[in-house]
Amino acid sequence: MRQLLDKGYSIFMKDRNLHLKEKNGRVLANVEMAKNRIFKLNLKNTLSEKSLYDAKIELEGLRKICNLLNNEKQNLLNERNVLVSQLESVEAKFGNLKRSFTKLEEKYVDMEKDKESIVNQVEELHLLLLPQKKGE
Repeated sequence: MRQLLDKGYSIFMKDRNLHLKEKNGRVLANVEMAKNRIFKLNLKNTLSEKSLYDAKIELEGLRKICNLLNNEKQNLLNERNVLVSQLESVEAKFGNLKRSFTKLEEKYVDMEKDKESIVNQVEELHLLLLPQKKGE
């Protein structure tokens, strides 16, 4: 009993029962007094049951964490799919803009050539009209 007390367990007796509690107050064992006024406590079985109980609680906690992580993983995959879809849409728009820009550049080059040609024609007409104006 002293070893249990030294380790922080609580031991008390009430109504022909011995109660053994852990530091946190959780009941570890309740043992009824035998007719010969002896409390027969098989501590090995009790500690094994405690370990099994603690393992079950830990397993439940780990399952909850696993479920939360699976949910988070699914949320991240969904978000990734949305982002991939948005990226594909932006890339398609960029491709369209690039083609439009190329067409506009070609039109600009053609218009510059047309402008240069028209300027040359105006200059030629001007040169042709100069002698006629001098003659008047």
